[in-house]
Amino acid sequence: MTDDEVLARCDFAEQAAEVLEMGGASLALHIRGPKTDGRLLYDIAAHLGPTAEETGSLLLVNDRVDVAMATRLRAVQLGRRSLKIEDAWALMPGALIGVSCHDDVEVAQARSSGVTWIVLGNLYETESHPGRTGLGPQRFEALVEKAEGVPVLAIGGVTPELVERSLEAGAWGVAVRSGVWDAESPRAAISEYISVLQAKVGKT
Repeated sequence: MTDDEVLARCDFAEQAAEVLEMGGASLALHIRGPKTDGRLLYDIAAHLGPTAEETGSLLLVNDRVDVAMATRLRAVQLGRRSLKIEDAWALMPGALIGVSCHDDVEVAQARSSGVTWIVLGNLYETESHPGRTGLGPQRFEALVEKAEGVPVLAIGGVTPELVERSLEAGAWGVAVRSGVWDAESPRAAISEYISVLQAKVGKT
C-alpha cells in the first residue's frame, strides 16, 4: 500500500515496477493517495497496469472508482469516504472490491455486501496512526470470525517478524506501507514478506 508521500517520490514508478516483478501473483499493489490529484493517480495506474498484467500481480486503487474504471483495472479498495459498496458494484460489475474496516459494524456491513476481501486494522500500533491503540491478536481474531469466511488482510504495524502471529490470528494476508516503502530496498522487503508468508501457509 502507498500513501501520498510514497506516490510523490521521483523513483516511485521504477520501484513499483520492481515490486510488481518480485511479488508476481502473490502481490496486490494498492495505490492509495487521498491527497494526490486524480490525474496523477490515473497516470500511475495507467503506467503500472501493463506491468501488473505481465507479472500476474493485482493492481488496485483506493477510493477512486473513476480512476479504476478509466484505467480498466479490475479491483478497487473502498473506505469510509468512498462510494457505497452497492454503488461501486453497479459501476464495476464483476470487479474485485475490497473494503477497509475497523470494527464490528463495518465488518458486518462489508460481509453482507459480498465484498471480495476486508482490510482490517490497525492490528498493532503504528507510526502512521499515532495514539491509536492496535486491535491486538485476540480482538482481531474475533472480528475475523464475524467476517464469516470473507478473506481478511491485517494492516497496521505488521513487520515480517509479526506476519506469522497475524496469520495465527486469522489473517488471510497482510497489507503493508512503511515495511516496504521505508525499507532501503522495497523489492527486497517484498521478497522477505512473501518468503515469510509462503513458509507459513506453504503456498502463494
